[in-house]
Amino acid sequence: REDPWVRSIIIAPPKHVMLSADYGQIEYRVIGIASKDKRICDSLRDRYDVHMDWAKRVAAADPKVWRACGKDIKKLRQDIKSSMVFPAFYGAHPDYIARLIGMDIRKCRRLFEEFWDEFAGVKAWQNRLLKQYERDGYVSCRAGRRRRAPMSHNMIFNTPIQGSASDIVIDAMNRLSVRSDREQEPALQAVINIHDDLTFYVPKKQQDELMEIIIDEMLRPSFDWVTVPISVEVSVGENWGALKAVGTYFSDDRKA
Repeated sequence: REDPWVRSIIIAPPKHVMLSADYGQIEYRVIGIASKDKRICDSLRDRYDVHMDWAKRVAAADPKVWRACGKDIKKLRQDIKSSMVFPAFYGAHPDYIARLIGMDIRKCRRLFEEFWDEFAGVKAWQNRLLKQYERDGYVSCRAGRRRRAPMSHNMIFNTPIQGSASDIVIDAMNRLSVRSDREQEPALQAVINIHDDLTFYVPKKQQDELMEIIIDEMLRPSFDWVTVPISVEVSVGENWGALKAVGTYFSDDRKA
């Protein structure tokens, strides 16, 4: 992020483009799956952007934070995503988050009361998970993998979420790899995997055809525990530093 120009060094082969397919808000979706929080599950069907929503609420609650980010809502959204929303879901205290985002502690505490009123199902899930960990000495991802004690509160809460999100990404990459081998189509083999993103070298002449296959596979995970809509954001470019958005695709739209 500090030196984004470095990405421009990674260049597609001749007559190819780089195609990046990124799962949108995948951890937030897995939190909804794990907690069955009604607010989250309903909001995902309405295309709710939790990070933008809470960025706007923070800006309204404490103008100092809004000024500090240069009144750039996209920058504030990224800050709130990494320093408030996910830390909260992973067990961070509001005083800690207030320091991270430069917010008045009393204002942050009041906003957190609103946050947990809204996501009461997540708080209940956290409490159940903590009791289960204290009883059994481990927590599990949705696919069954376990992580055992000793673990911090943050690790207890984030392991089932980040681990399950990883399972979704790797499942898609593996299925595309198998299909690449079966159909003798090397472009379906991801060349880069970073967090929730799979990136491919795709021949320009086959861009639309292969993009459709990649999206379709990514939006059809193998796991029956994926009970909320998921999305994939696609970008294309000549190099990794010059990708331009093509579109966002949702699993519930494609089923229709």
